[in-house]
Amino acid sequence: MMRRTLRWPHRHPGWRQWAPPSGKRAGAAAAFTVLIALVVGGLAQLRIDTGVGSLLPADDPTYRAVETKARSFGGDPIVVLLESDNPRGLLLE
Repeated sequence: MMRRTLRWPHRHPGWRQWAPPSGKRAGAAAAFTVLIALVVGGLAQLRIDTGVGSLLPADDPTYRAVETKARSFGGDPIVVLLESDNPRGLLLE
């Protein structure tokens, strides 16, 4: 019975896909695990700021004016970004 058990892996090569990694494969698996942990840790610290403060410097007079109006009127600001090939085209059309 023991001989039959010892010969089993050689007759069934598909068993290796379920075997624990060894040697170089173990090192690669460990490196991959560390890489995934670092990526997940970095993504957990990612913050998204969609406020007007993320678009303008804090000492900008426009930002201060927007903040003053927001305190007066409340509510969420709506930011509209317009682009043109001609820099002054949007103002003069």
